[in-house]
This record gives sequence, structure tokens and C-alpha cells, in this order.
Amino acid sequence: MNSQSRVAAVALALFVLGFVPAVAAVTAHDSDVENQHITNGPIAEYLADTAASIAWSTRGSAQMAIRIGTDPQHLEKTIDAAQKGHGRCHHARIDGLKPDTTYYFQVVDGDQAVGELGVFKTLSSGAAPVTRKVIVP
Repeated sequence: MNSQSRVAAVALALFVLGFVPAVAAVTAHDSDVENQHITNGPIAEYLADTAASIAWSTRGSAQMAIRIGTDPQHLEKTIDAAQKGHGRCHHARIDGLKPDTTYYFQVVDGDQAVGELGVFKTLSSGAAPVTRKVIVP
């Protein structure tokens, strides 16, 4: 395994180890919250030195976004997610990131957080991007 492959594998492992999927609380009479329930992911579909793409799926159709930042207490940037699969599959492309930097993110619906705080680290400058395909049911 060459050094760029090792860096990519470590970066992907950091993402996987740093994120624990959470279950949103659901009440029988609150269908909006039920639709926001994350059923798959989030997972990094693409990770590079200055960009990342995060994907996840939900139980029902929902308009969602990602809040991101380098300080877990202050996620200052919001990226709207593109929807596929009748609004159940969500993809957020994040550009303009700094190389070799740890970023924290959270899936949100409006001002409401959905799931736990996630983390990933961008690759070193010039490293080959890591692409991971996601199978969403």
C-alpha cells in the first residue's frame, strides 16, 4: 500500500470511527420527526483535500442540510442537501475546505438537529481523493 493510499484509508477510518449514528426520537403523532429518522449513514461518499460529499437516507421525504465547522460547538456553515429517491436519499457536497483539517458536521432539518455530531478529516494537500459508493435501500 503506497503512502497516499494509507493516508486515504486513515482519513476514511477517522470518519467511520468518529461518527456514531443516532436515532431521532419518534412519537406516534409526529410524522415529521419520523420522516427525519436517519436509516443509513451519514457516510463520506467522497473525501479529498478541499472537498467532501456526505450522504444519508431517511425513513421518509425531508428537506435537509449539513451544518459544518472546525469547532464542534460552532458549526458556522450550512450546506443544503440534494435529494433523490423521492426525497429519502440526501447528498451534501462541501467545497472550499482546508487540507489536513478536522471538520465536525451535523445533519439538520431547519434548525432541528437530526442525529449525532459527525467528524471527518480532509486529506493532505494533493492526495488522491477517496471515493466510497453507498448502497441505499
